[in-house]
Amino acid sequence: MPVQIVCLVGEGGSGKSAIAKRALEYGFTQIKSLTTRAPRNAADFDTHVFVNDERFEELRSQLAAYTLFHGYKYGATFDQIRDNHIYVVDSKGVRDLSKSLGRKNFMVIKIDTSRDERLLRMIAERGAKAAYDRAEFDDVDMANFTDYDLLLTNEVPEDLDNCVKELVSHLKRLF
Repeated sequence: MPVQIVCLVGEGGSGKSAIAKRALEYGFTQIKSLTTRAPRNAADFDTHVFVNDERFEELRSQLAAYTLFHGYKYGATFDQIRDNHIYVVDSKGVRDLSKSLGRKNFMVIKIDTSRDERLLRMIAERGAKAAYDRAEFDDVDMANFTDYDLLLTNEVPEDLDNCVKELVSHLKRLF
């Protein structure tokens, strides 16, 4: 079976969503993760589908990946995997996809950014408390994550362009 989806994984603030958004300009599509959390801002509607707990549970049997983060549920259905090219996901989502799709059926690109840079980005977007909470979670969650096919660095502004070029190059080759 050919690769079905390219996953972008990394700590909060690493630039996963920014990279994915730029790749959309080349005609690729991104999964809008289902979630029970409230939107943070209007841009969240570009990357998430907001549902209540009852609706999420109705879709549970259709999920290829599921994560519980700070009491909120996140997931993606098999149909979303089939109909899109990019999935911004956490390490648990990668493990779930390995079980549901088989690891050889998707590519994982890890986005690497220093903790200090990630905190600066998240504080600007989410505020200090949310930024530090997410960084503490990621320190544990991503500490031993090695299940990726490609590592890209997104530390300085010009790295973003390079990450997008690499992602788009792989997407064109795969799809």
